[in-house]
Amino acid sequence: MEALSGLISPAISTLLQLGREKWVNGKELKTLQKVLRERLAREMRYNVELSRIPEFNDEQKIHSFDMSMIKHVFSQPLPLQDLFPTKLDKEMIDNFPQHIFNRANKIRMSHDQTEADLIERIWHRYSIAKLKLSNDFNAGDTKYIRGLVLVLDANLRTVS
Repeated sequence: MEALSGLISPAISTLLQLGREKWVNGKELKTLQKVLRERLAREMRYNVELSRIPEFNDEQKIHSFDMSMIKHVFSQPLPLQDLFPTKLDKEMIDNFPQHIFNRANKIRMSHDQTEADLIERIWHRYSIAKLKLSNDFNAGDTKYIRGLVLVLDANLRTVS
């Protein structure tokens, strides 16, 4: 995260100097988006692989998910929509197999239009599940969290 902070600090200075409009269309933002997408994709690929390990139960998987990049992105003073404006591939989501992402789950995320929306949903569901587990409650629908991670991973892979 230290190296990424070194990239973000100058970017924030540029944002303040140039103004948001110029920033959104600038080369610096495009570079920052590329770096963040690549690191987030790496993190989601790890989570997808972890979710496929049958020896771990859902609790162990949730506790072991790596969400450090998402947490880091949320700690930045930049709008999430500016960092991850890429539209979600709704057709891909609709074609996810029923056992991975059922109809009810697809309806829950029907308002998510961009990767930023999905990232926020993942963070909320993951944080709530961890909070429940830390207080000896059932984590809830962990299949839904795994489905969200799969969707983000697939979208990051298919959209450049």
